[in-house]
Amino acid sequence: MIRYVTNRNGGLFPTISVHIFDRNNETHRISAFIDTGFSGDMTLARETIQKLRPKKDGIANLRLADGNIVSANAYVGLILWHGKSREVRIFEAENTPLIGMSLIKGSALNIQAVAGGPVHINKIPQDCPPIPRVPHRHPRATLPSFPRRQAVFGPRSALQSAAKPL
Repeated sequence: MIRYVTNRNGGLFPTISVHIFDRNNETHRISAFIDTGFSGDMTLARETIQKLRPKKDGIANLRLADGNIVSANAYVGLILWHGKSREVRIFEAENTPLIGMSLIKGSALNIQAVAGGPVHINKIPQDCPPIPRVPHRHPRATLPSFPRRQAVFGPRSALQSAAKPL
């Protein structure tokens, strides 16, 4: 799987190359953007879908980032993912192929967000516990705790009084 960050029109797009099977069980390599805002598996253009001929799976209503709801043809296909074939739900779209979070689920995603930077997607072992989430702390939170009013408005501390002006 080829992975890198593409620079288009001043934007950075994490891009991976995915191997997808057609109805004759032959693989085709497709480049797709990783879209962490897309909750599905993947999207493909109509021309690519016609070439691959995946199994039709009805019509799905999708909510776009702007809040609009659109109907899209849905298909079921097979891709090569973490060295194994995996069934995915493919939505027909007019844009560049996308890989969504449903496909990435269970993987660790690391992106070096610079043009040409690597994109790593590694399977997380099932016996590996999730990394605990560390709350973001403002740098001021590391200061010793004391009543703010005393520190800001109170009398000068002994250290401040002893300091010589520059």
